[in-house]
Amino acid sequence: MEATLTLEHLLGAFTVESCGAFILYGVFAMQAYSYFMLATRDPMLVKCVAWAVGFVETLQTCLLIQFLYHFMGTESIHGAQYVIWSAPVLVITEVSLSFQNTQNILTDWRRYQQRLIVLFVQG
Repeated sequence: MEATLTLEHLLGAFTVESCGAFILYGVFAMQAYSYFMLATRDPMLVKCVAWAVGFVETLQTCLLIQFLYHFMGTESIHGAQYVIWSAPVLVITEVSLSFQNTQNILTDWRRYQQRLIVLFVQG
């Protein structure tokens, strides 16, 4: 018996993953709040970048809610043949956030590597 991938399975998995994304958005919101309360001496450029990332994260979460509501609340399973406008935008925002996070990780790694080299040379 061949297992077929149906829309019900895809939407079920997407719903579970969306719940995880909502939880992580809550963690992000708390970290952003803590940053803006504690980082009063950071340059304005850093604060603007933090605001921009927060805006894109919020936009991505709103698009995710709209996407889920459209398929589960209004169209149910029968509207699967139509791709709604928020699906491609959701993918674009997620990809842009991934690039931003990768850039942050690589930048921090370069700084960390430079500190390690200095520690090894001094040691």
